[in-house]
Amino acid sequence: MFDEAHRAKNLAPSDRGGKGTKTGEMVLAIQAMLPNARVLYVSATAAAEVKDLGYMSRLGLWGRGTPFPDFSTFAARIDRAGVGAMELLAMDMKARGMFVSRMLAFTGCSFEVRSCVLDRRNEALYDEAVLFWEELLTSLEKAVELTGRDPSHLYRLYWGAHQSFFKQVILQII
Repeated sequence: MFDEAHRAKNLAPSDRGGKGTKTGEMVLAIQAMLPNARVLYVSATAAAEVKDLGYMSRLGLWGRGTPFPDFSTFAARIDRAGVGAMELLAMDMKARGMFVSRMLAFTGCSFEVRSCVLDRRNEALYDEAVLFWEELLTSLEKAVELTGRDPSHLYRLYWGAHQSFFKQVILQII
């Protein structure tokens, strides 16, 4: 049990030139030395930024069997998607019993799952849209790489437009 686990949150160097803490490095080392041990992270301070989750290697959010090969990839994708992604991550973790917080509640929220069967035309339209947005993201990543500019604003715009587009597509199909 890692009590006051938030003390390990500064695992990675900060953007302001700081360096990772020995506490964070030790928490990772202990988990690596005890691969079969069950782990509980306890803290009254929730993670405000995705980089603060780096020491929580046992959550299964990155690594083998996930879409993210390592924490760096996971953090970059969540950061790129913005605050909404961090909120969805917290809600998902709470729903799966991985996160308990008195500050995070579903009060006033409602969810409804709707399924629809797409005909071939709509399925093809959706698949083409997915390919377009994938190509657009690849091009955006290449442009960021070539210019060396800070991508955070561009990625927020991209993911906002992406979300709005697919919301409209889904509403048209349903």
